[in-house]
Amino acid sequence: MSMNDLKKQVFINGNVTLTALIMARKQQLDKSAWQWAENTDPESITEAEVNKAYRLELKPCKPEKCRRNCKGNPHCLIGLGEKGWFVEIDDKYWYGIDDPTAERRPEVGI
Repeated sequence: MSMNDLKKQVFINGNVTLTALIMARKQQLDKSAWQWAENTDPESITEAEVNKAYRLELKPCKPEKCRRNCKGNPHCLIGLGEKGWFVEIDDKYWYGIDDPTAERRPEVGI
């Protein structure tokens, strides 16, 4: 099924969702990234083919373009680690932390 067929299904049939479009696009990216491997001898693999397989030739996503990290682009850094910053920290967390200055050795003059 091509991308155009899938778009027609979305337009005609309301049951196919945008998620189906995204999944089809990722599957197409996966297939095209490794398509060279079907016809290439293992001894003649070049660095360019390895870069294509792991999508290292793709450019980083522009800020505010993606709402979350792209699964098809290893250079997409949108939203990495932000989930941990948005959780509410309980005040009890701070009570168990020891004072680092209490563990210092006393300074001895030489």
